[in-house]
Amino acid sequence: GYSEEELVEMFEGADLDGTRVLNYTEFLAATMETHGIISEERLAEAFDRLDSDDSGYISTENLREFLGHLPKEYLDRVIDEADLTRDNKISYREFLAMWNH
Repeated sequence: GYSEEELVEMFEGADLDGTRVLNYTEFLAATMETHGIISEERLAEAFDRLDSDDSGYISTENLREFLGHLPKEYLDRVIDEADLTRDNKISYREFLAMWNH
């Protein structure tokens, strides 16, 4: 196992915005980072899985289907983190930008 110090170090490394709260995109980034460099092909596959209705966007409803029943406010915050155009959904371009900053 890991020592408490190692766990704290891992958490702090994943807490990119320094809020002491690990948000979903930070969790995803940390999880994917442990598996090496993320290729655009892998990101496209991830986007396609999340875009379950093939609308070309990831919506709150898509996230609810993928993540299970979570509070709407939480799902809205996840969308808001990546929604550069403020249209309440994540386009493929916005999804890629989330991983390339």
